[in-house]
Amino acid sequence: MESLTILIAVAGSVLVLLLRPCYALCVYCAVMVCYPPFLTVPVGPVDFSVSRIMILPLLFNAIFLRKTVRETKLDWVDGLVAMAFVGKAFGIAQTVPLGQCLTGEGGVAFDTLLPYIATRCIIHTKKDLLTLFKALIITGIPLAIMGAYETITGRNPVGFMVPYYGFGMAERMRTVERFGLTRASVTFGNYINFGLFFAALAPICLGLWKQRVWKMSVILSCCAFLLLGAFSSISSAALFSLYISFAMLACFPFRRYWPLMAGAGLGMIVFVECYSNRHAYEVLTRFALSPTTAYYRIGLFQEALGGGMDGHWLYGYGYVGIGPGNDNTNFHWEHQDITNIYIAKLVRGGLVALIPFLVLNVFYYRRLYEAYRSSRSPADEWLVWCIAAALVGWNVAMMTVAALELVNTLLHMLIAVCCGLPALVRREYRLSVSQRIARAVLPQRGVASIVGNHHA
Repeated sequence: MESLTILIAVAGSVLVLLLRPCYALCVYCAVMVCYPPFLTVPVGPVDFSVSRIMILPLLFNAIFLRKTVRETKLDWVDGLVAMAFVGKAFGIAQTVPLGQCLTGEGGVAFDTLLPYIATRCIIHTKKDLLTLFKALIITGIPLAIMGAYETITGRNPVGFMVPYYGFGMAERMRTVERFGLTRASVTFGNYINFGLFFAALAPICLGLWKQRVWKMSVILSCCAFLLLGAFSSISSAALFSLYISFAMLACFPFRRYWPLMAGAGLGMIVFVECYSNRHAYEVLTRFALSPTTAYYRIGLFQEALGGGMDGHWLYGYGYVGIGPGNDNTNFHWEHQDITNIYIAKLVRGGLVALIPFLVLNVFYYRRLYEAYRSSRSPADEWLVWCIAAALVGWNVAMMTVAALELVNTLLHMLIAVCCGLPALVRREYRLSVSQRIARAVLPQRGVASIVGNHHA
């Protein structure tokens, strides 16, 4: 499979060099989600997937060939993304050998930091943003169909590739059933992240509702396929994300009262903490499809915050937990499957990794708020609201699962979109104003020219 991986990587790299940056980014995303990320080519100590290979020519296209980077203005969020990456790498470097840290975090940089930079350099107009979203949706539809096929039949359409997976994943891949159905993963290699992918795309698809890019029937049909993909994973995390996202979409007509709704939600959390014998976070886990996994996640919280981090709060434990390449020699937790993105940051990189990541979350939501306030059309307000709904759904769901592989990449790409969204919305407003002025002035000039010719 290495030959096939190299062939696809070369073909994809040529395409991203030839196409306009926006379309090149769409090709990068399509190949990333359609070709298994665990089919790799070893280059020294690092295993390179197709997306890791393609990201370099994509950046070269955006920065040097088309020079779209000139339109990018640095922002606080850019600095926080870098700080979150450096903080995690610094924390891990204190607990594992430097060579292992450089190898591991180098791979993470190719999966998160570089796609973030590419998206920031490329997405500057609403047309580019809508093109990216449409490409992701169109790419997701055949994956959703394959997911439904795997769920019903128990056969993964790309399962013949599994024996060639790298990162030690070939030994860990197995068929998992729930309620008599197979949990679909298709190319993702992980059914939870497969479901999360569609759980974010569904509200984003509805965000195209008022943008006049597709007919309403097309948007609803695409959303139905994306929901099918999410349900085919039979994952509580994907369902959590959908519950939260669609609840937020339902609140759109009452968006003027969002401070009141947010205050009410905070009040309910405080009430549960003060007057219940159980913590508020246990409420979410009660909605899980499996009581066993629900109790496990509650136990993970309790172990992490009840003494499990003693002596490791600052830098964490390093590469620990369930998964290839991890070393649990000095990590004796009962709950070693770190099914929470925030606890995973804390356990592996300590507070130096977790705090910048939490601050980053606050600031990219602030950029979404600024984009919403800058919007001058209901269509743009709805689009920003839907992007926010997708991310809120993910953030809540990731309290029960860590973001892995493709979802981690897409999360950073969405953060890049949020960072540039206020400027993008203001630019579209100025453009629409100038167009209206031009349409009002040109007819007057036409009449003036006709009157002048008559007198002549």
